[in-house]
Amino acid sequence: MSDWQDEWETEIDVPSLIIREAKPSDADAVRELLVEAANWMVQKGIDQWRPESFTREEVSSYFDSRRIFLGFAGDEPAAMFTLQESDPSYWGEMNDPDYYYLHRLNVRTKYRRMGLSEQMMKWAIQKTLEDGKKGIRLDCVSTNLNLNLLYQSLGFRYMATRYNGDRQFNLYEWFTTGQEEDDLDFVYFGKWDYDAIQQWAGSPEFLLGWAGPHWQYPLQDEQLDEYLSGANFPWKSDRLIYTVIHRASGQRIGHISLEDLNRETGEGWIGKVIIGSAAFRGKGLGERMVREMLRIAFDILKLNKISLRVFAWNQRAIRSFHSAGLQEQDDQRMTVQFGDKEEELLLMSIDRNSWNLYQ
Repeated sequence: MSDWQDEWETEIDVPSLIIREAKPSDADAVRELLVEAANWMVQKGIDQWRPESFTREEVSSYFDSRRIFLGFAGDEPAAMFTLQESDPSYWGEMNDPDYYYLHRLNVRTKYRRMGLSEQMMKWAIQKTLEDGKKGIRLDCVSTNLNLNLLYQSLGFRYMATRYNGDRQFNLYEWFTTGQEEDDLDFVYFGKWDYDAIQQWAGSPEFLLGWAGPHWQYPLQDEQLDEYLSGANFPWKSDRLIYTVIHRASGQRIGHISLEDLNRETGEGWIGKVIIGSAAFRGKGLGERMVREMLRIAFDILKLNKISLRVFAWNQRAIRSFHSAGLQEQDDQRMTVQFGDKEEELLLMSIDRNSWNLYQ
């Protein structure tokens, strides 16, 4: 389990939940869960739910507009979520009744840090598939990185950021290729990833080969702290940094980032691309990692051009980048010192029009 999950779960005996759809007669149990969660948020200084919002009348009205599901630990309601078939207030023009929209996920305080959120979410995903929906969608406060990480780690990919008053909400949609062995999850990079990326640094030459000249070997925490500072707030950050997880095995296998994001010029860069786990190299995953960054850059952030630099000797990476749609810019080649010799560094790029045609 990752350190970021500490707020939600830890490695202790996890109760097995019995999950069923709630009935109107369960309204008091549902309200109790919501009020307890809201009180916890107030105590933690989280400006999200308010206890006074969950009146009996309000909670009873949920049964007219959404489906409510309770997770029981023994005979006690321990967790809940709701599903509805429309959510135009957050999803706007993207709203689609062929999806389920999940809200009000919460776990009773005494059962937190036991992995119940993950159990509930996995059950909701399975329920969505059984009901013949295209998928399941949700929103969460952009500044709550732990919550964003939870959803990302469960296969939800970033779709948009929306404003509600003075707060930003990230929209997520569960995604699968249909082949579990091929699914990758893109989870915000954090301090819990430092050890892995430091091991992947390998040597001065290897680090330069995939990370460029901005990092020095050996890769120290201070360099990574600077890299991470201010990152991963999509509506304002100049970089979005991801650890890549192989969903079926749960292994951390790679790293990639969108960097130097300039909303005024509409340009940005892909950087620090590596498949650190040797067992996953040569499987076409590098192309898929790059394509996910291009999807975010063009389809969500609405940038106009994305570029990257790659050493001319790294033919495997160049083939992956070509397959993702990037093209070499022959007039932008340069040489840099690589070990005891000079090496040619290529510029590759793609604009939004080309990306749209490539899809």
